[in-house]
Amino acid sequence: MKPRFLADCNVGRLARWLRALGYDASYHARIGDSELVREAAAENRVLLTRDRDLTKRRVIQSRYSECPQCGRIYWAGTHWQRMREVLLGL
Repeated sequence: MKPRFLADCNVGRLARWLRALGYDASYHARIGDSELVREAAAENRVLLTRDRDLTKRRVIQSRYSECPQCGRIYWAGTHWQRMREVLLGL
């Protein structure tokens, strides 16, 4: 099953690219942070944003991790299990 995305105003262009690639990517140009988080949780969507304040919310923090050196935000995605199996098989 492909992940479903919800993009905020900071990554609208990314949402268009994801749609072009066949992903379910919802986009809102004007929506409040709280409303955005609620919608992502209610629809089981991965929230895409470049808003650092938004990424610090506890609801989102538990699903993502931040690189201590560069500060970039990463999520495990759905491919990590397959990658782990391949690496264990080496």
